[in-house]
Amino acid sequence: MRRALIALAAIAAVSGLAGVLVVGLANQDAVTAPPAAAAFLSPPTTVNAEPAPPLAGPALDGTGPIDLATYRGRVVVVNFWASWCGPCRDEAPELVSFAKAHPEVQMLSVNTEDAGPAARDFAGKVGWSWPHVFDPQAAVKNAWAVGGLPSTFVVDAEGRLRARKLGPTTREELDAMVAGAA
Repeated sequence: MRRALIALAAIAAVSGLAGVLVVGLANQDAVTAPPAAAAFLSPPTTVNAEPAPPLAGPALDGTGPIDLATYRGRVVVVNFWASWCGPCRDEAPELVSFAKAHPEVQMLSVNTEDAGPAARDFAGKVGWSWPHVFDPQAAVKNAWAVGGLPSTFVVDAEGRLRARKLGPTTREELDAMVAGAA
């Protein structure tokens, strides 16, 4: 009888844990990013030109280290994303369109809290040809105080933050953000 009660308690505990895991995974995008409609309603924010936090790490494609300081002298769009993030997937074509229209602007992305192979596959599939820092433990994301994904920042040629956008961005928003940093 005692064994049956212990087995029943173990089954109940495992079932409860599995249920919490399923609900958490099903709502993952909702927890990590605001609803897309709300993100589009809140415009990009102009920042007071404080120095950008350090941003350095290994390349997602394994080609070597990447450092934001390398791009001093150019305006840089820094985008934080993950392959499992629905709003990140939605904004991918907007980033590609902006990058093609603005070759003078350096695109730099940070793939955070993601699995390397899934992230590399996603970046290749959507046509992102710019450098991506691989940040699986969210160290860079935390240093930049990114609260949700996607998040996009504009850094001016002197290395100062000029604009930021929490949530998916559009090419038109990027155009305006970069114009304010030039």
